[in-house]
Amino acid sequence: MALPLRDQRHQYLRYKGLRYTDVDIANFKARLTRIYRREVHRVQVFDFGGLSDLMDKVLSARMLMEHRDAQGQSVFTSRAWRRLFNIRGPLVHELILEFFITFRRLSWRQFTLALGLYTAEEMQTVGFGAYWAESARQIPDKGDLRDYWIWISSAIDFLGTTPFYTVIWDPILRQCHRLIACSIAGRSQAPKKVTVTDLFYLRGMDVVLVNVPYLLVRYLRLFVAGRKSGAYISGGQFVARLAEHFGLLTAEILQGLTVIAPALPVIDMVELVRWQIYEQLDDTWAWVAMGLERQPNATAGAPRVAQNAPVIDEGCQANPAPVQAPLPPPAAARTMPQRMARLEEDMHEM
Repeated sequence: MALPLRDQRHQYLRYKGLRYTDVDIANFKARLTRIYRREVHRVQVFDFGGLSDLMDKVLSARMLMEHRDAQGQSVFTSRAWRRLFNIRGPLVHELILEFFITFRRLSWRQFTLALGLYTAEEMQTVGFGAYWAESARQIPDKGDLRDYWIWISSAIDFLGTTPFYTVIWDPILRQCHRLIACSIAGRSQAPKKVTVTDLFYLRGMDVVLVNVPYLLVRYLRLFVAGRKSGAYISGGQFVARLAEHFGLLTAEILQGLTVIAPALPVIDMVELVRWQIYEQLDDTWAWVAMGLERQPNATAGAPRVAQNAPVIDEGCQANPAPVQAPLPPPAAARTMPQRMARLEEDMHEM
């Protein structure tokens, strides 16, 4: 279906008043033509307030990213993941389209501050500069992520068929994957599968540092670059946060816009139980363990998955016996006790 004429489109989609060149306008029109008729995905947001104090602490600790100097001293702690998953707002069609075709000509600093991923004070520190310069920005291929996948899952390899998140043995990592797939990616197809991008983000929470703002922009740009032709438009909640920052979410402005969803569906404890991440035992909540075991690989000296470890198939209706899941340390030196100790220190400093 053809794009409506310029004077028939909303003023936000006419490229006026922002000193755009003819070349800019031609590029914007090409992008708008690609995405104008696409549907907007109603992503889910997570209700951190529904967690118990312990579960909130453990999940928040897993999302921390610490940058260390050459001497191993922590010089910067990133809380970008937790802040990213807390972003929510109405899905407004015209604002979403305007952002995806122009990207508002924002600098990295403006984009990061507007989303609230980092504060101005954090960005002025030397440690942040080192983190920004050295954190990962390129998503590797399957082969580069293979060892990490074998370490966290009951699957033998990541190079074959795309696996389901249910084979991840750590319930906290399973929950992190669901947040990525439902809140960031917002995939309308196969949301329960673990993609290369998902695994890269999981590894970023677990054992390496990633540049969250950079990767978020890179992902959003895929929707207008032709690489995701026909896909649902995701990331509307991020556009809402930016629009709020720039004063574009007032009641007066919204009256003339198309509000697709005034609020987003929430991932609550009921949903987490359905995803086999938590189980209610009497009046308490417990993590659901998959019953997987690790055995040392005598020949390679590296961890591997027990050969008879159970795998939950996507279509399986059986409910595994719930037990309080242990939280063993990941492959890197940043263990759960270290995360919890760091979190306690931060809480005392607040």
